Amino acid sequence: MWKDCFPKRWQETLHVDGRTGEKHIADVKADSGFVVEVQHSPISADELQAREDFYGDMIWIVDARDLHGYFSLGTSRDLATCDPMSYHFQWFSRSKLLNRWSQARKPVFFDTLIESSFTRHVQTPSPEHVLWRLFEFDPEDGLGFIAPVRSDWLVQAVLDGEPVPLARCQEDEAWRYRRQFREVRYPSIER
Repeated sequence: MWKDCFPKRWQETLHVDGRTGEKHIADVKADSGFVVEVQHSPISADELQAREDFYGDMIWIVDARDLHGYFSLGTSRDLATCDPMSYHFQWFSRSKLLNRWSQARKPVFFDTLIESSFTRHVQTPSPEHVLWRLFEFDPEDGLGFIAPVRSDWLVQAVLDGEPVPLARCQEDEAWRYRRQFREVRYPSIER
């Protein structure tokens, strides 16, 4: 679905590493050389680093549907002075997905939506389809920092050879983006 947002000639581009002879197939490689890797299955830390070293100028789009429902986000009131919009979060899952992707040195965008209008409009992603850019995550305490990015902005930025923009902090948009996650609240335990 993500690959089809870009020209066919950019998709599944084969490269051979001159040093090792290893084959690499870029999911999307723009004429500028910029690479978009779309990752659905688990990837080892070694493979993640090898791809980043090989491609250089790239981003990751990660299928993160299993993240849905395990976040507690900071309130939008915390965003009043933030530009661009961003959230602190607490991670409650035992999944190692965030641990793995916090090791990436290139930008990581999580696609957490199970179904959306994006699946019906592959060539023109919907503004309602939001990806989450991971900025930092500490596996020890489960705390991190993310920002929403509209999928249509990401696609257009890659097509134009520009940096991917982040949403600006506006209260009404902040609440719309927050609804992409179900917040997890744990009841207090009385002793």
